Amino acid sequence: MALSRRQFTQTALWGGLGAALAFSSKPSVQAQPPRDNQRIIVDTTEDFLNAIGPDRIIQVRSGAFTLSDIDPTWQSPYARFEEVYDGYELVITNVENLWIEGTENTLSRILTRPRYAEVLKFRDCRNVRFENLELSHTGDAGFCRGSVLAFANCADVRIDDCILFGSGTHGIEADGLTRLSCSNSVIRDCTYGILCLQQASDVRFAYCQFFDNTGFSMINLASCQRIDFTNCLMYDNRVDLIQGVPPIGDDYLFNVMDSEAVTVAHCQLHHNQVTHLAPFPDAIQLFDTGMKDNFFGPETLYPRDRDYQARPLCPV
Repeated sequence: MALSRRQFTQTALWGGLGAALAFSSKPSVQAQPPRDNQRIIVDTTEDFLNAIGPDRIIQVRSGAFTLSDIDPTWQSPYARFEEVYDGYELVITNVENLWIEGTENTLSRILTRPRYAEVLKFRDCRNVRFENLELSHTGDAGFCRGSVLAFANCADVRIDDCILFGSGTHGIEADGLTRLSCSNSVIRDCTYGILCLQQASDVRFAYCQFFDNTGFSMINLASCQRIDFTNCLMYDNRVDLIQGVPPIGDDYLFNVMDSEAVTVAHCQLHHNQVTHLAPFPDAIQLFDTGMKDNFFGPETLYPRDRDYQARPLCPV
């Protein structure tokens, strides 16, 4: 009997992906925790904002923390709200050694209402960690900008046991990012794709799931180095172009431009409605990766005509 999509996913994750996580020789982000006496427990959105700063762990109680409920004139030495098309987004700047932890098993929720706002945006930050969090927009889908997590000129970011979901344009957008480790996390229901990274290096996703994302190409990489996916699942993602807007070039599960080949090891790619796997064979290195029931077949993994490729745009 044929497996359903969900059964296929569970079987692949727990049965057929037994290869060691140590496949890649590249080290993961080994962030040093702030001192325990810098742990701050917060119960309200305002307490969360006031706690933002360097050298501390912010422990977020269970519940929903909606950033857009706060007066947008609020600001601190390390964070402020900046105006976007339909509201304001929180921007955290020049922070080092900041860990944000949610409640284990229940996941603490950090939300924002404006569709065109990043949920959390970081500029010039280092050693930032997210754990046991659910991050999302609260309203309808937006377009053009408004990811879930955004990073500009940041380094040493770690995401563990988190859910990033729509209506963010992408789960993660970054411009100038060095060393990102994301494990045991989910990116789903985004409207422009899964990821958009430019000028990023040493980025690793392990034991993550990416599903039910729509839009254009899914994994977008421009001028990137050492990007790899290990023991990950990508399924039920689809190109869903805006009505009346013509497509810009071909669409790919991995849109790789001016970058080193992305490594995909011990992963499962299935039921994705995307035209091609990648723009050309040298854009991707596959190791023990299964592909089943995708829109692209053996003859259409790569386009026949490479005259035009749409460059990823990550408006961080």
